Amino acid sequence: MDVNEVAPSGSLNDAGSSFVGREGDQTIIWLRGEHDGTTAAALSRTLLETADLDDGDLTVDLSGVGFMGAATVGVLLQTRAVLGRRMQMLTLRSPSRCARLVLDLCEVAYAPEREPNDVVGSTTALGTWVAVPATERADRDTGAGAAPKETAATPVRASEISVANAAASDEA
Repeated sequence: MDVNEVAPSGSLNDAGSSFVGREGDQTIIWLRGEHDGTTAAALSRTLLETADLDDGDLTVDLSGVGFMGAATVGVLLQTRAVLGRRMQMLTLRSPSRCARLVLDLCEVAYAPEREPNDVVGSTTALGTWVAVPATERADRDTGAGAAPKETAATPVRASEISVANAAASDEA
């Protein structure tokens, strides 16, 4: 089975069903209906088989879940752990009210429902910026026995930089 195909793990008349497909370059697994211990094995099989076919990250859409039991949460957490060892991620998104309650009780992280106007794609990287302290540069010689200089990580106003540079050149 190709991940581009929609492949139900159960019929629409089953207590719970899952469908695999693509949204852009993402593999999505949509869960519908009631998921508990009776559907856990089929769900686990669907998740792991899909992960074997696609080496990218997986997203599970929980918006159509009418009931979710502890066994389903266990399958999702086990699959997340397996994928983590493969350097893949399992993201849970858009949980229904019922699924959200169970995930919150179990303290399982999920992505909230996206608004239609939310920006996604390369601009999401802008939220990942972190402060990096200054360090000594490898291309500057500190002398044979010289200890590394302490570097300040405090911001400096642009006007102070030109004054400090002028003072340093006067001393030289």
